[in-house]
Amino acid sequence: MSQTTQISSVAFVEDKLPNYARIQSYLDQSAEARHWANSGPLFQSLAARYAEFLNLPSTSQIFPCANAGLGLEAMARVWAAKKGRKLRWAQPSFSFKNLGRGYFADGPIVDCARSGLLDLDRLAQLPADSYDGIIAVNPVGMASDFSAVIEFARSQGKPLLLDNASGLCSQVPDWPWQCFSLHHTKPFGMGEGGMALIPAECAAEFQRIIGYADTPEQADNWLNNAKLSDISCAFHLDRLDQLPQWLPASLEQKARIHSIAQEFDLMPIGQDPVGDDQMPVTSLAFRAPAVVPIENLARATTFRPGKYYVPIADTPVASDLFAHIVNIPAHPTMARLTDAQIREDISKILAG
Repeated sequence: MSQTTQISSVAFVEDKLPNYARIQSYLDQSAEARHWANSGPLFQSLAARYAEFLNLPSTSQIFPCANAGLGLEAMARVWAAKKGRKLRWAQPSFSFKNLGRGYFADGPIVDCARSGLLDLDRLAQLPADSYDGIIAVNPVGMASDFSAVIEFARSQGKPLLLDNASGLCSQVPDWPWQCFSLHHTKPFGMGEGGMALIPAECAAEFQRIIGYADTPEQADNWLNNAKLSDISCAFHLDRLDQLPQWLPASLEQKARIHSIAQEFDLMPIGQDPVGDDQMPVTSLAFRAPAVVPIENLARATTFRPGKYYVPIADTPVASDLFAHIVNIPAHPTMARLTDAQIREDISKILAG
């Protein structure tokens, strides 16, 4: 569960304006092909465009799907097919609500480090036979370097899934098992959607798991319909087409908000957000010097702050992190505000 205030101001999410003429031109392709769903022409275009954007090798494949959460579960089910049994996935407490329940309810929940990422020292303390795989999560785009957890997974001989929902950019980690969010709350998102990055050799099994065609060899390993229609793909293609306009504006506001926040001793959660000049974010997550009650967010009048995300388990570090966290929008629409307006609202939020 995420929490934001309900006030009239710059929204927590960028005001995104679709180019309807361009979207119509995309949809004309589906109409001409009479193919609007089940891997239509725009589905194929979206997969190809993102494969090019990410500069993927031929051994990897992008698979658009209904959302990143279903993409993550489908990847876990691909691993179940590979191993011949359902795996138990160790997962971080600072995460999205798709973990800790449903398909992932049987995996151990591990506290996060102060960075908000999975605490590998705590994970190393678990008995090796208490879990079969690892899920690392990038919930607010606070990290681009996952080499530590990749090396840990390799050293333990465990499969690793990277829920890189908020980490989509032109330079993603060199790891063949990732999911990305195309939800409207994410910079690249428009409406609903997601993508899975998987080994090309696993694409057929992934498709069986999220579609109505061939049944997986293990029938109970089928997920459900998690496909993405061409209508949705048209909007996502348009958003990608607009990248040259919105990405520079997003990175400019990211640097600006980071600079202003430093005046209030707000510490960025995760890696240096300005040091990574390729990753846009909807908001920057900061740790405040003191606890920030949810009620304080309503004091802001020019922008909507938030507290993302409520931990999926009451572990010490994640709970303490959430108590202190404040998310400040860092998207292009924040350009409407002056530095003084932003400073004033941050002061109100942090006031005792």
